[in-house]
Amino acid sequence: MAFCVNCGSKVEDGVGFCSNCGTKIGSNIEREQAVEQTQQNQQFAQNGPDTIRSENVNAEDSLLRAYIMGTTDPYASNPNYEHYKNAFYKLSNGSKTSWNWAAFLTGGWNLAYRKSYLWGVVFYFAALVLSGISSGLLTILGWIAAGIFADYFHYSRYKEQLSIAKKTYPNNIQGQLSYMAGNGGVNKMVIWVAVIISIIAIIVIISIAVAAASAISFFDI
Repeated sequence: MAFCVNCGSKVEDGVGFCSNCGTKIGSNIEREQAVEQTQQNQQFAQNGPDTIRSENVNAEDSLLRAYIMGTTDPYASNPNYEHYKNAFYKLSNGSKTSWNWAAFLTGGWNLAYRKSYLWGVVFYFAALVLSGISSGLLTILGWIAAGIFADYFHYSRYKEQLSIAKKTYPNNIQGQLSYMAGNGGVNKMVIWVAVIISIIAIIVIISIAVAAASAISFFDI
């Protein structure tokens, strides 16, 4: 329902003239549209640059959230969201380090869990090598390094995926959000892989220990 610009009376949809003053409705609509457009132009002239910057910031925040959460649902929650959000903002300002307790406790598995598969494999095998050729001190230092630099690798992957999203879906924020959500978040299958590999490693270690004990017993006879 519109209002007559001439007298202010309500005008029903589909009516050609104002029932109160007889003004043609078509002219009312055109004048209302002109007034609305003028107001929008004035608002843009006053606040345009700030509005554009605000929209860009909101879009970047939404893309970051979609990547960290792994979903475009604005109501989804995750206890780790604030950690990664704050860490990414810190790293975007030039920092190279942060602290990630999950990475410190699980090493390369945290990187793989959040889909940084390459660095996850690198950290995992580096930990194996260190534990095999050195004392426990170097292994602990490796865990500390994972805790310090894991967020940097997560952030590097985020920037890479963000660049791909914007190139693949230019001027399409929904496409970018869907891409970031699909390529971000976590891969829960990594948990099962970690459990299976850990069980296999324990079995291998026990087998080696039993074989070594048997060999020692044999030579003692």
